[in-house]
Amino acid sequence: MKFSASNLTIILSLLIAIALIPACGRSSRPGIIGQGTATGPKGSNPSSPSPSTGCGAQHRMGSYVPVFTYSYCDKIDTVHIDRDTVGAGGEPLGSKSMDRGMLSFQLTNMTNGKITDRETFGVFFNADGNSNREVNWQWMSYAVGGGAIQSRLIIQRFDGSCPGFCEKSYITDDLQFESSTEVFNFSCGWDTQIGSVWCEITKEGDPSFNIRADNETMGPYNTLRYIGVGRNAFEGPYPGYDGTVSKVVLTVFN
Repeated sequence: MKFSASNLTIILSLLIAIALIPACGRSSRPGIIGQGTATGPKGSNPSSPSPSTGCGAQHRMGSYVPVFTYSYCDKIDTVHIDRDTVGAGGEPLGSKSMDRGMLSFQLTNMTNGKITDRETFGVFFNADGNSNREVNWQWMSYAVGGGAIQSRLIIQRFDGSCPGFCEKSYITDDLQFESSTEVFNFSCGWDTQIGSVWCEITKEGDPSFNIRADNETMGPYNTLRYIGVGRNAFEGPYPGYDGTVSKVVLTVFN
């Protein structure tokens, strides 16, 4: 079969166009480290920034002894911590029990306008509970109209601790991000032996500002899946706090 020059040009153009069509099922997710826009394959296991020392509070929990500490001092939009995260001692977190720990960080550059009418996560703690099934606690906010937001400290368990699943919420309207120049300090902790998880929030320059939220753990946190803080706190289709986090410190106790 003979082809004219014009026919060959048309066929070549079609082949090039087909080659440029992306393959079905491929997707990418936003990068989770720093202020950039790096992408990686969907479902990839994000890693935390390199650890640093000398920032944030030194966590103490009664007579319990720290068995893992991770710190990241610099300003960043997201920090993710998982089993591969290397702590101050040079060893990864691994499969250490997460039954008892503390997490603190500083948050700036936030306004209520950055909170959506969907769940917008500041912190997402995801772990294995009974039979290695998912359990979590979350600090999240969402817009409620009139420029205001509502925040919640939520626990969820999908490990058989409750029929169906467990969910309990502590709700507060006291946290409002009125100016991007405000500096908030978050200090959260959990202890499954006493069955408690809590977050305390203070504001720089305002000693009268103090929010305390408490909830129940309702079971063990055996090993960590991940902890997310900031813009991509949740590994899923929900937004996070689109501000700047710094002085991130995680301490796991025995």
